[in-house]
Amino acid sequence: MLGGMELLSAAGRAVEDAEVEHFSGDATLQRFLAADSAARGRVYRVAFAAGSATHWHTHSDVQLLFIVDGRCAAQVWGEPAVVAAAGDVIRFEGGEKHWHGATADGPMTHLAINLGESTEWLEPVSARATPEKPRVGRQKGERRRNGPAGSPSQCCRRDESECRSGDRAM
Repeated sequence: MLGGMELLSAAGRAVEDAEVEHFSGDATLQRFLAADSAARGRVYRVAFAAGSATHWHTHSDVQLLFIVDGRCAAQVWGEPAVVAAAGDVIRFEGGEKHWHGATADGPMTHLAINLGESTEWLEPVSARATPEKPRVGRQKGERRRNGPAGSPSQCCRRDESECRSGDRAM
């Protein structure tokens, strides 16, 4: 550490398999600021194989995903899925139930910046869809839609090549 600055180099940093109890499919991660750090917040580099994703989860504070490579599908409970491209940032509020991962057409890497200190892991995502016109977040004037408890928004099974709604499967 140099003064108050610290270089968190990727070189030599361990690459771990993501925990199977929190991810569906293959993913790896590098911990830059993790639970064993004295710093507030967490920073992870996560690489997802095509079609791999997190389970539903929440964070104690804001989470930012900076998409480094590929396309990231993400969904907040009760809302349609969105797709973000390399260079985009997705922001989740603390306590917002969500998942994120690579689209079916290729791998994706993001930096996850968690401003809080804890993650509550929930159930696996049973079905999901990629929107035909990718967008991030709600559009101006659009309101949050709450679906029935326990049901994701219009989704399809990951192993189906086509969804009933015409959206592509993840």
